[in-house]
Amino acid sequence: MLAMADKDWYRARNQIAHGVTGVNIRKVDVTRYRNYVQGFAERFDGAVRRHVRGLTGSDPWLSIQARAGNSTPRSGPTKRCSSL
Repeated sequence: MLAMADKDWYRARNQIAHGVTGVNIRKVDVTRYRNYVQGFAERFDGAVRRHVRGLTGSDPWLSIQARAGNSTPRSGPTKRCSSL
């Protein structure tokens, strides 16, 4: 779980994104937040990919791990959906 409260994260993130100087945030908090976002992105990517595979019968893209070279590529034919 994140050390900072959600509202504090949103406030700090928005201040940084909009160029506010003097935002007080620690590196450990940024690292925790980045790891949280990365984990969420991987889970969401997998969920959407599995759902599309269930509808079409094939993976629409490689997993985040496969794209990063962290796992073996999937086997079997791959159909690309050109309408998306």
